[in-house]
Amino acid sequence: MKPHEKPLALLVDNSASDRLQVRLQLELLGFTVQETDSFTTAEKMLEKRKYSILLMDPEASPVEAVQTCRAVRDGSSVPIIMLLHPDGTVTDELALDAGAHDFVIKPVHQRVLALRIRQHCEPFRAVETPAVVPVTWGSLTLDINQRIFTINNEPVTLTNAEFQFMQLLMEKPRQIFSRDQIIDAIGSFRGLGSDHIVDNHASRIRKKVKENGGPDVISVVRSVGFRLSAHDNH
Repeated sequence: MKPHEKPLALLVDNSASDRLQVRLQLELLGFTVQETDSFTTAEKMLEKRKYSILLMDPEASPVEAVQTCRAVRDGSSVPIIMLLHPDGTVTDELALDAGAHDFVIKPVHQRVLALRIRQHCEPFRAVETPAVVPVTWGSLTLDINQRIFTINNEPVTLTNAEFQFMQLLMEKPRQIFSRDQIIDAIGSFRGLGSDHIVDNHASRIRKKVKENGGPDVISVVRSVGFRLSAHDNH
């Protein structure tokens, strides 16, 4: 890996919403993430690129997942972390026996995932995670590495959930995210049982941004979801 080049992670998961959540967590750790829902595709990707970590959810295709894990282990030293379901078909014992280095139980929590990755990337000479390039949108900037949100270069305090909400929107400013996608991507939203949790956070973010001299930042697309407001990003 070249100096200052981000480590590369490969994520294999049949659930698009789960991939989104884990991808955001990996990006916060400094990874560039490539993802697929196919184990066959994953094996082909591994033949073409050198990855620092491989994460896979085996539940949708347990037999294929175990076969892929064994095949990868036979031909590569890439660390493998299984993303297991409570009471799932693939147990922790089976995952480790198939060649996985470790496992994380879903829902995946950031601190647990970070600990597992640091434990297993270091022996394989994965570099320290580099600073992530700040994400900008107009006068707004998210420094993901330092967890700082600024408006016109002035820091504005966001909660962890608000920061993740803004990261999700700012990284894909033209995409509309449904409430379910946002809840799946932001771990602290999950299990709260309120249909209004996303709306309440969006409202608080709008208020903070406006009070600190920023623009109308979050738009509601009726019956679809949320996106950054549609004005030019200068």
